[in-house]
Amino acid sequence: MTYMETLKEAFGVLLHPGQGTKRQMSIGEALKFYYSVMIIPLILGIILSVAMGAATFAVSVIIVYIISLPLVILIDAGIYHIIIGKLFRLYKGSYDRVVNAFTYAIMPAVFIYWIVLGLTGGSSALSTGGLALGVSTAYGAVSIAGLILTLIFGVWSFIVMIVALAGQLNMSRLKAFGTLILEGVVIGIIYLVIIAAMGAGLAAIGI
Repeated sequence: MTYMETLKEAFGVLLHPGQGTKRQMSIGEALKFYYSVMIIPLILGIILSVAMGAATFAVSVIIVYIISLPLVILIDAGIYHIIIGKLFRLYKGSYDRVVNAFTYAIMPAVFIYWIVLGLTGGSSALSTGGLALGVSTAYGAVSIAGLILTLIFGVWSFIVMIVALAGQLNMSRLKAFGTLILEGVVIGIIYLVIIAAMGAGLAAIGI
């Protein structure tokens, strides 16, 4: 597959997730797909950070795209596979299939997060650049724009996730939605149990 074909497939995921998320890949192929798609957004994020006067923030862009997002794919897919696949046995697909779905679901973030990161860096630069009304107004506008983009593409990613899981794991979209809710509930309960246990432990030792 050529680079342009890879980009076309990635845009297909965004615009037509029902068709764009059907290809089955190994974990290596999924990561190769991710790294191929992220090259242009990574470069644009670095350029935007520099243009917004936050050149040092470009390092954050690099870390997010090269390290953080791939780890998010692998770790989140692993958690989903353990809870939904192994604990509740709600599907019989392999971990590879789950990684495929999570890779597809992160495409909206890959395409847009460079703008959010660049704006965040610009916001940081503005916040330390002075207290003039114009600077404060610009800082607020940039922050709000980043928040709006994050919300929009967060919802888009969730929709792609539902469609991708349904296609990769041979389940209905309603069931895919339900498994994501169930996973969130289980993680929430585990978190509360850990917090309660830590609180009890600290109380027991008088802290």
